[in-house]
Amino acid sequence: MIVGAVFAALAAQSWRRWTDPLIDFGAELYVPWRLLEGDRLYAEIAYRNGPLSPFVNALWFQLFGVSVTTLVFCNLALLALLCLLTWRLFAATGRLAQTLVCVALLVAFGFANFTETANYNWVTPYQHSQTHGVLLGFAMIAALGAALRSGSRRAWTAAGICLGLAFLTKAELFVPAAAAAATATALAFAQPHSARPARGLAVFAAAALVPPLVAFALLVFAARLPAEMAFDGVLGNWRYLGADLLADRFYRKGSGLDDPAGNAFAAVRSFASVMLAFGAVLLADRALLRSPRRRGLGFAFGAALVALLALAGPVVPWFDAARALPATSALGAGALAFAWLRTREDVARRAQLAPLLLLAVYALRCSGRCCSRRASGTTASRSQCPPRCCSQPAPWRERRGSRGAATAAARWRASSASRWSSQRCSACGASRADSTRAGASSSAPGAMRSWSTPKRARRSPKLSNISMNWQRRRRRCSCFPRVCR
Repeated sequence: MIVGAVFAALAAQSWRRWTDPLIDFGAELYVPWRLLEGDRLYAEIAYRNGPLSPFVNALWFQLFGVSVTTLVFCNLALLALLCLLTWRLFAATGRLAQTLVCVALLVAFGFANFTETANYNWVTPYQHSQTHGVLLGFAMIAALGAALRSGSRRAWTAAGICLGLAFLTKAELFVPAAAAAATATALAFAQPHSARPARGLAVFAAAALVPPLVAFALLVFAARLPAEMAFDGVLGNWRYLGADLLADRFYRKGSGLDDPAGNAFAAVRSFASVMLAFGAVLLADRALLRSPRRRGLGFAFGAALVALLALAGPVVPWFDAARALPATSALGAGALAFAWLRTREDVARRAQLAPLLLLAVYALRCSGRCCSRRASGTTASRSQCPPRCCSQPAPWRERRGSRGAATAAARWRASSASRWSSQRCSACGASRADSTRAGASSSAPGAMRSWSTPKRARRSPKLSNISMNWQRRRRRCSCFPRVCR
């Protein structure tokens, strides 16, 4: 009841203020719409990730209509499914812990925006491959927990299918899922009373191969792509891994390889700060347990802690604190592994600890990039950063008393729009201004314009080409020269 009430309250409070129409999300609308119109992924539409998410969104458009509202409600349903999976994974911790974890998931990850680019949430994500991959990882861990508990072939099959589907999203999310699957393999062979784990693991491996093979066959025979192009599409962004990627300045900075020693020192410092704060709270909790008035004192201490966080929240470097996440995840995984090893004969207790251990391993691999400052300000802010606010206003919304800032922003947009419109496509030679004038005659339907809540957002001249093509229903996109025809 509490989780459902929080879900409804956050959805109502942040309604239609989740996305940024200027950056990223336009591609999540444009690609499935073009698939529905008959274009072929990887042939007429340039796309760097696996094929799962575009076709899933195209299915939603086919079933419920081409609209941003369609994706909103479907993503809300997927977020509710993630809450259900999280509730089941934390079943061994009790109702209170389950409620707190699900509420933290909704407040910090589901609806919040921690950056000026309002794309990092579960309702209108910057990439659906990210949210779909995380959901499949959680589903795989839940199925592996059931498989380790009962040895059911259906559970092993479901876990393998989830892993195979995760391969069709992004490499960054398949690797954590594969790490959790490898840990489950070790746990299966380490159980003293396990009944023929090799057979279940063989079923798991065979099931994991099915989604990529089916995707390859559909791309070749249904979409009629060349076999080489279909194979590259199934690989997704795996095909971009190599020395050229490490030589790119953007990716080196995002992964923390631009300053390994400095980022490692900052991560250790953040971990020490987090452990110091956690130790202080733990000591206070132990002291309150010995007091005869622990209820009243505990309530007062909690209220004081909330007030302190509210006052110090704006000055606390939360993004820097996220650098400690790899170390805290490793500490949690180590503690759970030690607890699992201690319960040698308690099969029921091991079955309760196994999903939590797999989830800790999954989180450890997901949070590896948070050691760098750039990644802690982006990846951590949308998936692991402590809750700071439920929904910040979108960057295009004007605030009272900020006319000077609004005027400066308008001047910057006008100057950038002139530079933007003068650029030309490298394939067809047409300028972006020509593309805009050619598409001005076909106005977007009302349902398409309603995705940006404030009307003055539609005055911005600096829309990305994909967003403009989506609103005006145009096929050509000078952002991707391969698409121009």
